[in-house]
Amino acid sequence: MGLENFKEEIYSCDECEVCLQVCPTYLTTNNKLYTPLSRIKIAQNLLNKKPVSNEMVAAVFFCTQCESCETVCPRKIRISEVVGKARVELCKRNYAPLEPHKKIIESILKNQNSVNGKPEKRWEWLPETYKHKLNVDSSTLFFVGCLSAYLTKNVAVSSLEVLEKAEVDFRLLEDEGCCGAPLINFGDTDTAEKIFKKNLDKFDDLGIKKILVACAGCYRTFKKYYPEITGEKIEIYHLVELLSNLYKDGKLKLKKTDKIFTYHDPCHLGRAFNLYDEPRILLNAVGNLVEMDKTRENSFCCGANSGVRAAFKDFSVQIALQRIEEALKKADILTTPCPFCLFNLNYVAIKNNKPVKVKYLAEILLESLDKP
Repeated sequence: MGLENFKEEIYSCDECEVCLQVCPTYLTTNNKLYTPLSRIKIAQNLLNKKPVSNEMVAAVFFCTQCESCETVCPRKIRISEVVGKARVELCKRNYAPLEPHKKIIESILKNQNSVNGKPEKRWEWLPETYKHKLNVDSSTLFFVGCLSAYLTKNVAVSSLEVLEKAEVDFRLLEDEGCCGAPLINFGDTDTAEKIFKKNLDKFDDLGIKKILVACAGCYRTFKKYYPEITGEKIEIYHLVELLSNLYKDGKLKLKKTDKIFTYHDPCHLGRAFNLYDEPRILLNAVGNLVEMDKTRENSFCCGANSGVRAAFKDFSVQIALQRIEEALKKADILTTPCPFCLFNLNYVAIKNNKPVKVKYLAEILLESLDKP
């Protein structure tokens, strides 16, 4: 579906400005150009074939697609979807991708990853004792993801160890590439389709029937955009889904500790797919979870989503700092099941000397995991 398919929704906006009360980009900048309402108006311009300014293009790409606006919109406009289709339209008209995004696309095509990492170093993080997982015969794939393979290696290692100790049957993919999420974020659906089909061919060749991921971005891409663009559905699970089910079935033994932590809901797991209870079931089993004031469907975005950090780093940092400050009111350990949220929040905490440890959820679980 293109932008035209959202025409009725786009023109149903009555400019009530309720969305301004929850939009992280507006609350951070106080600039009405960076609001859901502004993006709706830009989408109207695109539908009417009117020219758009560089400022308008920036406004569309400065949306984290966190879906906060959709939780309060009285017209139930799927604003995140509208933004995504607007980006595709901007690409078709050569207004996009933005220059920083072009470099990431080049890295995906050249290096098979979005972070400009050398392909031969993708598995440097993998402990020797787990290298056999690259060759085992299993229909379940643990798809590590670009960020975890190169920048948040603690996510990859802790996820692997939790899956292994939980006796989950899985394999790794030696020539794993990018899932294609950044291409969707940048509006380059043509390149995304090629990457999607390339990955699907790999999965078919190996007999992969089920995919496990540790990344909210990978999850959203496999679950939503692969079927939408290729027509092929994938059985996909985020670690929190799988591990929560194992725990409820008595197959994952966790011991309670006296640790206190707070939890950040990733937008692409929470508001996008309602995965709210699963991580909390696990965290309450291993310690004392103290909720932040903005949580679940009202959770505040980390600021890194949908290509925003790549193109607007300073603004992304400002958004994340608000979340770090909120976390510090509750606990000195902040955990999340998204490596991109982890990366941005941890970066901001360190940069601003904030006394909070940001940990991936599997790291928390690993510390409390009893062997079956």
